[in-house]
Amino acid sequence: MKKAALSFYIAFMCMISLAQAPQKMSYQAVIRNSDNVLVVNQSVGVRISILIYSVTGDVIYTEMQTSTTNGNGLLSIEIGGEEPLPVFDWKDGPFFLKTEIDPTGGTNYTISGISQLLSVPYAFYAESASTATDAVKLTGDQTIDGNKTFTGTTTVTTPVNSNDAATKAYVDALIDKLYQEGALRVRDIDGNYYNTLKTGTQIWMTENLKTTRYKDGTAIPVVTDNTEWSNLTTPGYCWYNNDEANFKNVYGAMYNWYTLNTGNLCPVDWHIPSDAEWTTLENYLIANNYNYDGTTSGNKIAKSLASGFGWTSSITTGAVGNTDYPAKRNATGFTTLPGGYRNDDGMFIDIGKDGGWWSATESVATEAWDRYLYYDNSYVIRGTYSKNNGFSVRCLKD
Repeated sequence: MKKAALSFYIAFMCMISLAQAPQKMSYQAVIRNSDNVLVVNQSVGVRISILIYSVTGDVIYTEMQTSTTNGNGLLSIEIGGEEPLPVFDWKDGPFFLKTEIDPTGGTNYTISGISQLLSVPYAFYAESASTATDAVKLTGDQTIDGNKTFTGTTTVTTPVNSNDAATKAYVDALIDKLYQEGALRVRDIDGNYYNTLKTGTQIWMTENLKTTRYKDGTAIPVVTDNTEWSNLTTPGYCWYNNDEANFKNVYGAMYNWYTLNTGNLCPVDWHIPSDAEWTTLENYLIANNYNYDGTTSGNKIAKSLASGFGWTSSITTGAVGNTDYPAKRNATGFTTLPGGYRNDDGMFIDIGKDGGWWSATESVATEAWDRYLYYDNSYVIRGTYSKNNGFSVRCLKD
């Protein structure tokens, strides 16, 4: 049996806060029937759903509409026109838009499509530029007429007027501000993009690495067999449950420690954080009021690092899986997810309950340090595990 077809694209409209999802979105789709014939000038039924984390994730918004295609089979509707879309931060995602259509105008939805909703990272800076310091604000015409030729080193003053040359310090400050605002992303060798965030003096990826190649283009072996995985003393990666379709875009890949020990895994100018660099992050967060109870001593920062969605429920005070202290939930924007891990025997374990991230530092010859969060704990756990385990990876800027 031939299936009906749906081709669609999404345009964001009426953005009121670019750091958050818009309250309304314009949606357009070209509708074809099972014979690939355009459905023109016809009333169709539409159900729109927004999902979190994956194409099979939890539904956080649904609406149904009836609209009419035009003479070219194009359907145009406004999502959130009758009931505003929920307010959510892009950093809590990823989010996906699922569209189901009944070409006869009813609710027997026989056509479906799904696409990831993507934020516009450079717009984050545009939104906040009015509050940026003069040292990094761009105003007026940014053009430079003519060319200057010189030899040796030329020192120029800090730019003041719109036609001044930009100094290196000026550009560095601008880049630093963009990282501070979470407005710059980094691209890996596979073409995947990752959001970033400056925390203290460090700049971290806020998503798990999912590259299948080293930064020099060499393929990393994907290992699905449990016995082969457990016997590895060389690099290897996998997806949770060996299910790339449902886990790659949400949780990223799992790498054994031998993969990251090559020093070639993270994108150019980025590296695997050492055990000491993880400790630097923890100490900064503790000292800057990211403990769930607002104190500045003791390790109670897990809630501030964890995504507000997806964790197994807990009743432990301040725990990652407890909805108490809502102001501290993912307060850092680090958005760690409970992606589970692959044990050194090859078994996949604890998705929804915990997430673990490698450090670059050995503890003993067969083990290395990691950090992980557990749904029932309020603290970040520092552990040492077999190098054959498959953990997630977050990269740190050089």
